[in-house]
Amino acid sequence: MPSFWLRGDNNTSIVKIYPGLKGTSFSIDNSTEIKITLKKSNGPFSPEFEPVVRSVDREGLYYFLNLSIPESVPVDLFDLQVVIETDNGTFSDTQPNAVKIIDEIKSSFSIVHLTDFHVDDIRGFLANPGETLEYNVIQKAINTINLINPELVIITGDFVFGMSYFREYFHLYRLLQDFDVPIFMSIGNHDAINHVWWLGGENIDGMEIFQDLFAPLNFSFRYGDLLYVSLNSMDWNEYERLGLAILNFNWQGQLGEEQLDWFEQQLTGTNAGLIMIGYHHPPESFKGEGVERAMTLAQEYDVDAVFNGHTHYDKVRTDDGVLYITTGSLMFDFLSNIYPVFRLIEIDSGEITSYTFDNDEASVPVYKDSLTAGFQAQLNIPALSCTYLPSNSGISKTVTATLTNHLLENYEGISLEFVMPVPEPGKTYEVTGGEVAETYFDADYQIWYVKAAVHPVLETAVTIQEITEMK
Repeated sequence: MPSFWLRGDNNTSIVKIYPGLKGTSFSIDNSTEIKITLKKSNGPFSPEFEPVVRSVDREGLYYFLNLSIPESVPVDLFDLQVVIETDNGTFSDTQPNAVKIIDEIKSSFSIVHLTDFHVDDIRGFLANPGETLEYNVIQKAINTINLINPELVIITGDFVFGMSYFREYFHLYRLLQDFDVPIFMSIGNHDAINHVWWLGGENIDGMEIFQDLFAPLNFSFRYGDLLYVSLNSMDWNEYERLGLAILNFNWQGQLGEEQLDWFEQQLTGTNAGLIMIGYHHPPESFKGEGVERAMTLAQEYDVDAVFNGHTHYDKVRTDDGVLYITTGSLMFDFLSNIYPVFRLIEIDSGEITSYTFDNDEASVPVYKDSLTAGFQAQLNIPALSCTYLPSNSGISKTVTATLTNHLLENYEGISLEFVMPVPEPGKTYEVTGGEVAETYFDADYQIWYVKAAVHPVLETAVTIQEITEMK
């Protein structure tokens, strides 16, 4: 569960610790030795930063560490490591992609909605083995989203197939770490099967694995004027979720009364100007209870949009003033004439201003020629991509990033990171074709964060090269 920390604001940088979560026991106070590390793990250069613990507060079973963020930390996404030295021993934990450092809460920004990855789903292999093997389709989608650089990504379930959770969740966990933007995850039906297989005398429950690895079953967060609430539409008990392999009797949606009471609490009294909800099943895909009350609450509390997946098809409709947006799948599927997509949502001053690609419902295709190809197996070229020449490895003093846009739309805020060697004395770097957003320098490397605009069906070159520094 990522957090947004405002650089220079000591009120937003907080780490919450529950010592008893994994059966451990220790106490913390202001004299406890605590080391916090932010580390950038995506890319060839991995700078580390150490926020300072200003104070430790306790509320019940939880401790809250209040931090100061050094001004030297760039606007970027970081892993978070916590090491605590106590009389009972040393305790540590590392969470990948856990903290996004920002300069401001934006009023205009974009969000990406993804859904239905289906890691290791046989249907994807049969439709396009070349792109399904080695998870090329997921990797290309992540690369594209990193270029577009939304403020955050919401993902509404069916991350895995459900045949072998140990293998599938392992692959998923590795793949998700390639995101360079914060992701917020809701569970889907394929993720939540309670397998009746007994391996080593232990029942394998996908819902428990999901919670251990990724996120609570329901949660909410604020980003400026936005309130986002994630719900668990697989709200069946452990017996109702029993299954063998991917076979499960209760795979359609349900929202229980306890969860809906919590949902209403999140909506009651909020001053958010924009309210968005995410859960896996669209209303028409519910078998159990709860969808009518959920829709009524959305209407009563002026929810702006509800995001769903599950059906693998794009669909947009309005019900009692609430926008219901279903986004197509990120998988190939030999049973259906679909292609991998994601949805880009534009927000301006508390309002959703755009949520379609080329008509009233369509999402953004991951691949070139998705709209015209006769067979899914023909798709292998990403619709938006970037190549660096020479490689962006911090060795060359001249690097060109070539952006190729096969989509039919402009993208203004493409995000690039150039990792450069320290220039010779009296020299610096110059960027052409893009605008420098920020730089980070240390003794060995420099990171140049660059923004660029790309236009439809064109290549755009952004070059950084060493020049003599002007005096």
